[in-house]
Amino acid sequence: MSEFTVKEGETVDFAMTYSRSHLHAPRSVDANKSLEETQSFWEDWAAVCTYKGPYRDAVERSLITLKALTYRSTGGIVAAVTTSLPEQLGGSRNWDYRYCWLRDATFTLTAFMGGGYYEEAKAWQQWLLRAVAGSPDQVQIMYGIAGERYLPERELTWLAGYEDSKPVRIGNAASEQLQLDIYGEVMAAYTNALVQLGKEEAPSFPMLRAMVNHLETMWQEPDEGIWETRGGGNTLPIPR
Repeated sequence: MSEFTVKEGETVDFAMTYSRSHLHAPRSVDANKSLEETQSFWEDWAAVCTYKGPYRDAVERSLITLKALTYRSTGGIVAAVTTSLPEQLGGSRNWDYRYCWLRDATFTLTAFMGGGYYEEAKAWQQWLLRAVAGSPDQVQIMYGIAGERYLPERELTWLAGYEDSKPVRIGNAASEQLQLDIYGEVMAAYTNALVQLGKEEAPSFPMLRAMVNHLETMWQEPDEGIWETRGGGNTLPIPR
């Protein structure tokens, strides 16, 4: 714990760092230099934006948010960087959103490419390709930032939660749900990538073909839908 007094006209630099107990202490940080480098990075990145339509400031701010939600090492983009924030104070619908949903792929790719950010779109496409690789009947609706498949949900009963909203959760059981729309979302994501990025960035057509063939065998099975309901599968009458 540290205490310091700041008087009018004075500044005090401090940085919070973290390291595992068995490793060496992290190197010291020059706060002013780090601030300058961070500001320069975001100004340069924002300057790439090619969007010229209405509400440009809002569009730019949204693209910055998507970039900030991106894991640089893999290109995976999380839905949010929080867990267990309640949909309603005191309620139990407190989910962990620190994962990558396939459904978001189409919207994310479209947003990045619409703003002129093709490198981010390529990275996201490659993350998606790695995440869904394998047998088509094993495709999940969501994955970890590095493509992790095992996302067990558990409750941390010893934590009070935000504004006493319990339970606090880690993991997301929705990863085990069947949601049929994700197959269409994956196809749409790769279609957008092919149109915008060109044939040199062509997707894995054998993988897409296998997914379509699998979908033909189970498209009438009950699923949980886009709202990820927890009370069992739902289905609508499908005309034959």
